[in-house]
Amino acid sequence: MRVWRVARDVYLVDHVFAGLPGIVGTYVVVGEGGRAVLVDPGPRSSFPTVERFIEDRGLRPEAVILTHIHLDHAAAAELVAEKFDIPVYVHPRGGRHLVDPGRLCEAAKSLMSDVELVGCPRGLRGELVRETRDGEVVEVAGRRFRFIHTPGHASHHQSILLEDEGVLFVGDSMGIFYCECIVPLTPPPTRPRMIRESVEKMLGYKPRLLAYPHFGVHPDPEAAAREMLERLEKWTRFESFEKLLKSDVCARRVYECRREAPYFGGEVERSWRGLRDALREGHV
Repeated sequence: MRVWRVARDVYLVDHVFAGLPGIVGTYVVVGEGGRAVLVDPGPRSSFPTVERFIEDRGLRPEAVILTHIHLDHAAAAELVAEKFDIPVYVHPRGGRHLVDPGRLCEAAKSLMSDVELVGCPRGLRGELVRETRDGEVVEVAGRRFRFIHTPGHASHHQSILLEDEGVLFVGDSMGIFYCECIVPLTPPPTRPRMIRESVEKMLGYKPRLLAYPHFGVHPDPEAAAREMLERLEKWTRFESFEKLLKSDVCARRVYECRREAPYFGGEVERSWRGLRDALREGHV
């Protein structure tokens, strides 16, 4: 288990997904008296890693917060919530899929042959689901979390600002951060206008740090946003994926460092195809 302290009492736990480090992680925010909040608990298969971190630190989880319900971020939410009998905060478009995850699992199966690598949830008790409001502030474990609805990567996406530290948990709304590069990874159907609007909305809150589950903390939110948006526009110009990889060093780096990871390996090409489809359909 690899762990980094990224801000005051904020930790990044690496799941070492399928034996590969630096692919996906969970953020744990520790509050008063060892109370804790888990942001994106990750794949169901990674629950033992999260559980061990909690036990090793003697923490008492009080809530799970999801940026969105894709299984690499949310499949373990049910296990954490049921074990500790704690609520799960989720965008209102995602709540029903935590209770009845059938469609969510079918979508995952369309992307990978062995969905058990991330794991399909069995369904969360409805009374544990807390649907958020855009701009809402909730105090949990003595820490203040602001929910910012940020559609684009998914209609049910939200980003979460830890107000006392200025840490913005961006999920996948600000691209992904690998190999010192930020690239826009979003499954089709892609809505670039929504992505741009959500990025501007997040920057309006003046975050100090961006916390990426894929993977790590970026110290300059405005620079990160600029890099991601420039690449979002640039990728639509390439008529083939091969030309994209040849021309864009960052696209090639991210593709190469992720292609060995099951479930994640084809994301760069899927994202490029989604942007090309959006261009043809007039959604850019």
